[in-house]
Amino acid sequence: MSSSEEKTTSPPARRRRSSILRRKSVIPIAEEHTYELALREYISDTKREKSEWDDLYRQRKSQFKISEDALAQVTAEPPTITPDVVQQDLTEDDIIHFQQRPDYEKLCNDMDRFVETAAMIKAKLKGLQSVSNYTFLSSKARLNALSNSICTFNDTVPLWLQDPLKIQNRKVK
Repeated sequence: MSSSEEKTTSPPARRRRSSILRRKSVIPIAEEHTYELALREYISDTKREKSEWDDLYRQRKSQFKISEDALAQVTAEPPTITPDVVQQDLTEDDIIHFQQRPDYEKLCNDMDRFVETAAMIKAKLKGLQSVSNYTFLSSKARLNALSNSICTFNDTVPLWLQDPLKIQNRKVK
């Protein structure tokens, strides 16, 4: 018998039951496949997010270690920066070009405050062994402020060493 004859000769209840069985057997496979896909995607997203958090943790841990090492180094050997030390590295031409800058007065005042702050912190660090934890933390905060000042001060150094023609061209513009 051909398959078309089987369909016509089989009772309707049997056909209905077989079509229901077919539908029930296909749907769970599709649902299971979708569930597995979603589960795999969720697991991969979770692993990726975990690795991002782990990387961030490692980065912050290394930054903390670097800052602690820098603090220990500064505590062991406080910086001895004076205007004389800075001026020894500059030639007379560099100093003349520096004095021609429009912000010369401001930089001189900043340098004076910078040297005063360095001297104050150096004095604080000498007496650090006998002071309380509060003073240690405030010294730490001042060291952070000092390091920010150093970074700001170092940003201006390349301008001191520029060609005078470039400085004059800047003033003209």
